[in-house]
Formats: sequence, C-alpha cells, structure tokens
Amino acid sequence: MLFELADIVTGELDPEPEYEFTLCPNTVFDFNPPAGNNTNNTSPSIPLMPVLDNVIFKCGLTGSVDGGCIFNGGDTQVQIEDSTVGTYPITAVTFEGVTFAEFEDAAVSGGAASTTTVTIIDSNFEVSMCIAALIVIRLPWSRL
Repeated sequence: MLFELADIVTGELDPEPEYEFTLCPNTVFDFNPPAGNNTNNTSPSIPLMPVLDNVIFKCGLTGSVDGGCIFNGGDTQVQIEDSTVGTYPITAVTFEGVTFAEFEDAAVSGGAASTTTVTIIDSNFEVSMCIAALIVIRLPWSRL
C-alpha cells in the first residue's frame, strides 16, 4: 500500500478506482506486540492502517468468513485516519470475510473525516473483553 501511495503522490501512477488485497485463507494475522517488548504490558500493538482509497481487504477469492482469515489480538486491529495526502482523500475501506478476535480496545477505530465509509461484510467479532468492537472518533477539526 505504501509503495502505491508514494507513486500516486509523485505522479508516477494515477489512482486506481479500487484496490483489492486478498488475504490468505486459514491465516491468523497477529496484532499482539512482539514478544520480549511487552514485559510490563506497556508496548502498544501496531494496527493495520489503510492508506489507499476504495481499498478492499478480502479473505480468499470469495470474501467468505468461512475462509479463516483472522485478525487476532492487539489493542486496536485497524486504525482508519484521514489521508496524509491532502489531494487524495480516503473515502471507502471494506473488509470481507474477516474474523476480528481477541482485541482489547476495538477491532476497528478511526478518526477520519465524516466522508470516510467503512464497510464490513460477512465478518465475525469474537471478543472476551474489550471496550467496543467499533469506535468512531469525530475530531473537532473534522469536516461535517
């Protein structure tokens, strides 16, 4: 994602209408902090931060929750923020067939402008204890 964004910023590439990333089926994506760095439970996990507009994260070829794509652990698994490139807003992020499991704060959190839409299709939330599955933060300087 970062390479595509860099090429868009430099003008080497025009933005695609849509970006689709296929997640390998039967794979656990571990969002827990690296072992050894979290002895006092103070190191935050690093969430997935989409940087491309109209991006789809799809489990396998079908985007089915039966594909076994699991985002596991961590504080927040996905953090959606406004684009760092003023001329390239992020308006849509989609997850298809993902299981969000064992997160501590939120599976998906964001402080992006109100023009950003997050769509979650055929997905599960498996939690034991958390603050919320989804958190939306409206910042004072966000557009209405």
